[in-house]
Amino acid sequence: MKKTILIISIITFIIMNISAQNSWGIYNNTYGIPSITPSQTIETNSYGGYEIYNNTYGIPNITPSQTINPNSYGGYDIYENTYEIPNITPASTIIPNNW
Repeated sequence: MKKTILIISIITFIIMNISAQNSWGIYNNTYGIPSITPSQTIETNSYGGYEIYNNTYGIPNITPSQTINPNSYGGYDIYENTYEIPNITPASTIIPNNW
């Protein structure tokens, strides 16, 4: 029994650790203090980019609202999603500063 509980605890820890490394929470601030629950969640995708999910009561929606993919300029393109499919052209582009 103790061995089973230990194995379940280890598996739960591994799953939570993997999930934590592949996602980030975006918190709205009120007077500089972050909210208790995140308004959005960013997760890595299989294309080397990221998916942004809007949250409802701190829980990510099923489909991403935006997709961020690397571009050929060393930056990232941000695409708005329609029915989980990114639009053809990016809504915004993130480009590194050349100081």
